[in-house]
Amino acid sequence: MLQRFMLLCCIGLLSACAARPQLTTAGAMIPPPGQAYGILAVTFNSLDHDTTVTSVVVEGPWGRKEFFASTNNYIRDAGDMPDTTGQLQLLTLPPGHYTMTDTWTRWGNPGMDMSRRIGRLPLNQGFDVKAGDVVYLGDVHVEVNFQPTATLKDAHQRDFNHIKVMWGVPDTSNIQIRLPQPLDASASQAVQPQ
Repeated sequence: MLQRFMLLCCIGLLSACAARPQLTTAGAMIPPPGQAYGILAVTFNSLDHDTTVTSVVVEGPWGRKEFFASTNNYIRDAGDMPDTTGQLQLLTLPPGHYTMTDTWTRWGNPGMDMSRRIGRLPLNQGFDVKAGDVVYLGDVHVEVNFQPTATLKDAHQRDFNHIKVMWGVPDTSNIQIRLPQPLDASASQAVQPQ
């Protein structure tokens, strides 16, 4: 139990460190030379407030990476709006073509085989970046309850507030809103519990 707690603490610290972009003297985000920044929100709704973890898989020049959100993560909304359960991810990307292939959601008690659930929802959304780009890629939102679904939506007003308040970026004017586009219109969004 202590090892699991320490692992979760380390993951939390690493994700907090990863969400600190380089800034220009004017306070705008600037990626490392030869790279681009992608900003991706991973959010979900779940009746299971203890064990749900959702991820988005992104494939591209860097190979395959998975970006997680759990019930311990939140995205800070403006004003009196409640915070959203999820994680705002800062991706440092080599130039090239990327595909958001699918989402994976895990919930239930991992110690009890009968109650542990894993669901996969295909996304098949593609995007391209060039060196120097700072791109908002949208919010991949997963509804975990009953009939799970995954949608890609524009939540930049909420997410730009989080960038300003939590990441300490005062100037978001250079962030391009460029949601990925479907690669395969016939992709099913049916959950596949395992």
